Amino acid sequence: MCIRANPDTDDWEKAFEVRDKPVSASDVQIFGKKCIDMGVREAAVVMVADKQEKFDPAALSAWAGGFGLGLTLFQDWGGFVEQALFWAKMPKPAGAIAAARFIHERLLGVEASPEGVALWNELMAKKPSA
Repeated sequence: MCIRANPDTDDWEKAFEVRDKPVSASDVQIFGKKCIDMGVREAAVVMVADKQEKFDPAALSAWAGGFGLGLTLFQDWGGFVEQALFWAKMPKPAGAIAAARFIHERLLGVEASPEGVALWNELMAKKPSA
């Protein structure tokens, strides 16, 4: 997914790739090269597979930096969500509530199973543990 800096321009500002399967360092480099070729200068890869191999993000960032590409790697959902909420226009608590509502609406929009929607509602009804 790519994001434009301005809807009136053809210039891409950022690119994201989200994978729920194991990603290798070479997969990240292939994505990074595509970004460079498209003129994108900031890219992020979200790698959240259960069996995701941990690798050195500094080495990949250095590789990307050599091409003028800023690269951010998220190896779990927690780090990604934390960053998204930090950079949102609203305070984190309000952003988290809004995100939960948007996800619920999206589940309905994609016609997720009633069991899936019920599970989401159950998870959202739980009180956070201290």
